[in-house]
Amino acid sequence: MKLKTLQTMGLALAAASSLALAQASTASACTIFGTLEFDGDPANYYDPGNGDVPPGYGNSDGEPVDIGPGVEFGYDDGDDMDTADFSGHTLLIHEVVSPDGGGGRTQHFSGSFFEVFSELSVDDGQSWIPSGQPATGTSNGEPMTATLNGDELTLRWDGPTPPGAYDFAILFGVPEPSTWAMMALGFGGLGAMLRRQRRRVACA
Repeated sequence: MKLKTLQTMGLALAAASSLALAQASTASACTIFGTLEFDGDPANYYDPGNGDVPPGYGNSDGEPVDIGPGVEFGYDDGDDMDTADFSGHTLLIHEVVSPDGGGGRTQHFSGSFFEVFSELSVDDGQSWIPSGQPATGTSNGEPMTATLNGDELTLRWDGPTPPGAYDFAILFGVPEPSTWAMMALGFGGLGAMLRRQRRRVACA
């Protein structure tokens, strides 16, 4: 009787721990950090301390940035403009290049929001690339490379020769149902699955 009681208590504690872990992770899953760097310049232009982040963007008040209905990241120096807008399973990148031409730039985002995704696609949503490998898409003939690796996303754009506006859509994919089934084995796997499901709902 005592052994059975202890087993029951252990199962209850494990379930409670899994739920607590899922709840605790929800807030952090909806916040991300971001950087925008231009070639030859180590400054982070998504940092409002540099003076080029207009009001109204998520990063206007610094980081971390909450994923929400508005545009999360913005940079505008009067000539060039960059924005990053997270919406559900999609990241919309908008680049405006001045008549002086554009230089290469790198955007880097990190946060547990990305951990639920196992693949991504740039623009067309047809060519899905597994996490850890670069995916390439184009806008107006100009390529952007996106790489998803755990809780990090890195975007690389070499910049166009002509000025203009360039838009890229980065789509994130989720694991297949068979993967979820494997994750459900044991309380640890169940807790991880619940945590990821709650992330998807909270940040959608």
